[in-house]
Amino acid sequence: MLGISMDLDPNLKILVLSADKSNTIAVIKVLKKLGFSKISHNENGIAAIQSILSNPVDYVICDQNLKFISGWLFIKEIKINEQIPNIPVSLFGNAEAPEPEDVLKQYGVIKYIKFPLDSASSLEFSINSTLSLFNTAGTIENKYTKAKTALLDEKSDQAIEMYEELRGLTNKSTRSSLGLAHAYVQTQETEKADHLIQGVAESGDVTPQSLLLAAKVALKEDNVEGAKSKIMNLLKSHDNVFYYSRSVKLCMDFKKYPLSEEICTTAMDRKFQIPEFHLSLAKCKYIQEDFEECLELVFDAEQKFGSSNDLLNLKGVCLKKIGAYSDAIECYEEALRLDPMNAKVYFNMAICYVEMSQMESAIKNLETCIKIAPGFSRAKEKLVEIQQKAS
Repeated sequence: MLGISMDLDPNLKILVLSADKSNTIAVIKVLKKLGFSKISHNENGIAAIQSILSNPVDYVICDQNLKFISGWLFIKEIKINEQIPNIPVSLFGNAEAPEPEDVLKQYGVIKYIKFPLDSASSLEFSINSTLSLFNTAGTIENKYTKAKTALLDEKSDQAIEMYEELRGLTNKSTRSSLGLAHAYVQTQETEKADHLIQGVAESGDVTPQSLLLAAKVALKEDNVEGAKSKIMNLLKSHDNVFYYSRSVKLCMDFKKYPLSEEICTTAMDRKFQIPEFHLSLAKCKYIQEDFEECLELVFDAEQKFGSSNDLLNLKGVCLKKIGAYSDAIECYEEALRLDPMNAKVYFNMAICYVEMSQMESAIKNLETCIKIAPGFSRAKEKLVEIQQKAS
């Protein structure tokens, strides 16, 4: 019977990604035989990236067959994404490997695993060898881990030094070049970042990640037209819901709402059916104080995708803006049934009660808000203001 290697931690949090149920079952079965128990799985590449951002994992075992994005692109995304730590990965699939072995290794994939599995040993070997290289000081992957950690901690000078070393060790690979570009973006050295991105493009490796980073650099310089050009180039060459989603998020982060609105509308016209586009478009309408259009988009999203905390909260603040306080409170109460520890919802509900002159209920909700989020300064200020008026 298989047993976990003495060098492996049975408490590793492992994420299995596959849109193929039989492959998912096969991988989880092997992992359990190896002694792992903290196993989660997902079939949606977009949802998996969002999940990793909020709930980090220790290892990813990824099928080429995913919803919305291939497994290989998923791995490249998380390895280059400046918000995700370096995570050890294994890649498998029913088809042949997406790239030669030397290219796969540039992104931490030691060896592609062809399915169906002949035995569990190939997966066991992949995990052991990947973690061994990942955790051994001085290896390329270990150096990437340290460089990414410095980037995430915004120790920009340290990250620059590490990525410069990695560029030398990897013959100016796309991964090391874009990592260095991300570090230069942090230090506001956008010309240096742009030079690196241009170098990646000239090498012939016009990756989605490089186009997105080029758009980010343009937005940093408030060059909206330049950013739009990069994004449209990306969406033309990679007509994929995942990159529409990434582009919308980038524009929203930089508060470029008209461009975000344009991308959302295009995605919805392309029949890409995920709630994010409706929600982002509704947020754009809300920010532009078009509350009626915002509510219509929220209602449409609820009909197509069902209620979510984000949709209910947005509907609530929109109803609050038009003075429909009782309806807004109903939305917030429903949102709390989905997420009872959401401090922001309690705060918004309190403001509605203030407008309705129901100060006792307002105080109660503000106190709950502060209990959940002790650092919520606006809630503290509002509570003091109400209590002073009452005394």
